[in-house]
Amino acid sequence: MADKVFQVIVVALNVRSAPGLDSRYILPNVQLRSGQKVIVDANSRTEKDGIIWWRHSAGWSAERRVDNRTIYMTPVNVTPPPPPPPPPNTTTFYVVEPILNIRASASTAAPVTGVLYLGQQITAETNSRTVVGGNVFLKHSRGWSAERNTITNQVYMTTVKPGVPGIGFGFERLPLGFEYINKVFYFGNTQFAWDYGAQNNYNGYSQGLHGGLDLEHTGGAPVVAGVRGIFDGPGSAFPPNRVDVLVGKYRIIYGHLAKPNRTLQRGATVMPTTQLGEIDFKEQHVHIEIRMGIYILNPLLFMSDALVNQLVTRFPPAGDTRFYSSPTFKQWQTPLDQPVIRLAGPIIGPKAI
Repeated sequence: MADKVFQVIVVALNVRSAPGLDSRYILPNVQLRSGQKVIVDANSRTEKDGIIWWRHSAGWSAERRVDNRTIYMTPVNVTPPPPPPPPPNTTTFYVVEPILNIRASASTAAPVTGVLYLGQQITAETNSRTVVGGNVFLKHSRGWSAERNTITNQVYMTTVKPGVPGIGFGFERLPLGFEYINKVFYFGNTQFAWDYGAQNNYNGYSQGLHGGLDLEHTGGAPVVAGVRGIFDGPGSAFPPNRVDVLVGKYRIIYGHLAKPNRTLQRGATVMPTTQLGEIDFKEQHVHIEIRMGIYILNPLLFMSDALVNQLVTRFPPAGDTRFYSSPTFKQWQTPLDQPVIRLAGPIIGPKAI
């Protein structure tokens, strides 16, 4: 039974340790005052000495004489509390920007409290949609983020899952066939970056992290584009040879190649099976790096779930290919859970601690 509420209508009403008129039950210096409301235990109603008594948090007090000749407090009709609001409608969104700010409120002037990365999923309250300065903001568990801009039509996160976790394009096949791969070093917070990043200038180039996906082979295996794009020529970085392919606003770098394809001219169309070179016998791996402007992105974000699962299942991060962790650093421990890297940006991750 629900609690009952009474309102005192006499100047002062004694509080007692037990129901009854025995003066020994009166609690010293404890009284209820006129107009005061008191919640009583609805199951405590007791008749004694011709009076109806109720127990409350301070003790026992009289409601009235049984014959109603004297009334000390009267029941109050309590309005039941309103029902809880319905849970907000929520929708899963997929981030399609390299870095999307999380803000304290729905405004670009609000403080940035964190970031979301390309390919991340976030559950937002769709009934929180707020338009400020042309940006459509949505509230989620970590704060507010922009969904899109109504002026420029730029989309920052979408409810439609892209064909690949990232956006823009997807690898139709790996640049190095599964039949050739001996080992995989993943993008981001790798043990290799922790151990050897300084001597390879990771601190100055990729914020102390590994800026690409390395597919290992002893040498001589063909490296193909894996995508449809535009050939943008060889280069000397990532020796002995670097080959670049452009896909829209993205630049894919294939590093450490031997025998780069000299038949390709800058601007030529490449197909997923177009051979770009071979695995060098000294470097023994191809470094796959994806850039969009000043950002370096995880190549796995541009692969289908099936391709990622196949790669990670066959070559799980372990041993020297594991992700770095320590008692003070537990972030970025899986192949897809890696940050966007800012080219030549400040060191982040465990080396920044």
